Amino acid sequence: MKKFKVALLSVVITGLLSACAIIPKPLTSIQAYDLGTLQTRKGVDRQRLPKNIVLGRITAVQWLLNKNIYYRFLYIHRTQLNQYTRSQWLAPPASLLSERLISTTNNHSNKSALRPNDRLQLNLKLLRFEQIFTGPNQSHGLLEIQASLSNLDSGEILRQRIFRLDHSSATPNAAGAVRALSMETNEFIKALIRWLRSVQIGNRGS
Repeated sequence: MKKFKVALLSVVITGLLSACAIIPKPLTSIQAYDLGTLQTRKGVDRQRLPKNIVLGRITAVQWLLNKNIYYRFLYIHRTQLNQYTRSQWLAPPASLLSERLISTTNNHSNKSALRPNDRLQLNLKLLRFEQIFTGPNQSHGLLEIQASLSNLDSGEILRQRIFRLDHSSATPNAAGAVRALSMETNEFIKALIRWLRSVQIGNRGS
């Protein structure tokens, strides 16, 4: 009888282990981030694109055409890029930048009323969008964008500038990277508007 109970217990344990193996384990949740919401609409009018500027393409280098949040340990390996495994962007960074730029610089001016040669196209290319660790607990966000102004009709590039912004991360993790890069995106848009307003280009460019 004792041997029978031992055998029965062995069968029950084996069955439970098999059942555990069959039941799928819950997937690890991934936290998705965007650039946040605009806290206030105050001052938006002052950030509108000049009336002769048409927003064109916003592209990115090949390695930024995904949702990964990248970081690198500058003090260990300068050329090695890493990515957070449980955190990612809600959309590729270029798409998030495009949405933020459109919502911030919402301009309803009638650009079609301008003469063809007076219209300029603004194209942006995202070059860097990552978190840089200079020490185990010290990091900052790095945003680098190339802005190009070209004649809307001929496509001739008239002006170019590379914007580079960095801001300390409050925490050495994905959430800290997101906050820093979000702040830099807002600062970039303000700097971009100032640059566009300062550029004086004739009909053919000079």
